[in-house]
Amino acid sequence: MIRQFSPITLGACLRAVNVGGFILTETTHQPNQKLSRHSHERANIAFVLNGSFTEILDRRNIECSPQTLVIKPAGEAHANRYGRVGMRCLLIEVPLEQLEP
Repeated sequence: MIRQFSPITLGACLRAVNVGGFILTETTHQPNQKLSRHSHERANIAFVLNGSFTEILDRRNIECSPQTLVIKPAGEAHANRYGRVGMRCLLIEVPLEQLEP
């Protein structure tokens, strides 16, 4: 069973703001932290501010360093592995109604 999480971050929330239903969250993750396979209720956009992490999707590993942008649809199962200095990230949760045609 894949766990589903909301709010979006499983790290430490530094600050968060809701702007028109879009939730912007600045987060940090500890060095070498590992998160098992999970998913999120909302589509989300992650922008790495500093540090690094690996996004693990089925058979693909995406290496994310500063200024990397990762976009995931709601419900996409993935795992995360954070680098030796941890990571600071800006996450944007997209309201479901914004994705409807």
